[in-house]
Amino acid sequence: MNKIFFSALFFLFSTMSYAGDKSPFLITPHYKIFIDEHCSEYDIACNNVTYTSVNKKTGVTLTLKGATINVGPSQDFRGYDFPNGEYLYRLIPSDKDSSRWELLVMKKGHVLLQESGTGG
Repeated sequence: MNKIFFSALFFLFSTMSYAGDKSPFLITPHYKIFIDEHCSEYDIACNNVTYTSVNKKTGVTLTLKGATINVGPSQDFRGYDFPNGEYLYRLIPSDKDSSRWELLVMKKGHVLLQESGTGG
């Protein structure tokens, strides 16, 4: 009985511990996503970004390292890329609504998951 109680307690705190007082960058129907840029606020591009997603149903977390997506000579910001083996997790602003973002999970260029959401 104690083993089950402590396992449940550990699961509860481990899934809640990441968020703390921090608001999610993006909330989709199935995930809360947190972004931490570990670069100077003066850097246009950042190759040291942490992505942490929390599955809203199961509480399982996924943490990935990635970078901003910047294009053109002026390095215009277009979103974030986070590689995970054969998969690529991409966050991009929605082209339909400027207050929304898209989460794309891709494998070899094919979209496996696409969810839209807003900031937390």
